[in-house]
Amino acid sequence: MPLLVVPGATAARLERLCAREDVPDSVRQAVQAQLMRIPLSGGMPADPALAAVDARVPHTLLVQVAQWAYVRDEPVYMLASLLQGARVVYVDILTQPKELDESLEAIRRAQEESEYERMTAPCVPPRATTLRPARTEAAREEHAAWREARSQIGAMINVVLSMGAVATAVWWGAHGHNTLW
Repeated sequence: MPLLVVPGATAARLERLCAREDVPDSVRQAVQAQLMRIPLSGGMPADPALAAVDARVPHTLLVQVAQWAYVRDEPVYMLASLLQGARVVYVDILTQPKELDESLEAIRRAQEESEYERMTAPCVPPRATTLRPARTEAAREEHAAWREARSQIGAMINVVLSMGAVATAVWWGAHGHNTLW
């Protein structure tokens, strides 16, 4: 869930807002319930009085305060001034149940074991296989039909060429070649 980290000055303004009497109870209770001060960390000054302690607030709280300020015409509590210097942080609220973690771990372990078994299993020797497809009866019949067609076409070509050769020999023998030139 995204939260805003507002500077210490903005957090102090929101706390001062709770002390005012003209603030509606709904806004006061929302600020008191949802304003979370961030504890001091190693990156802050050693003197807590010098440290500006930031606070985490949901964006909806700032919108609620800004709506109240808009009606009252108070520019200090307008949304733009409340958001100055704010950073967006995401707080991971959802956690995985232990059953899910255990289930995922069991699945991972089973996959690792099966992979190990596959890697350490003895190799199956390759079988000798032919790359030619096995001839079926239909393929044999088609092959025989093509062989017959080729032999018939070859015979016809031989007959035509033989006839041409005989005609050329007769023409040459009759001295027909001299009449052309």
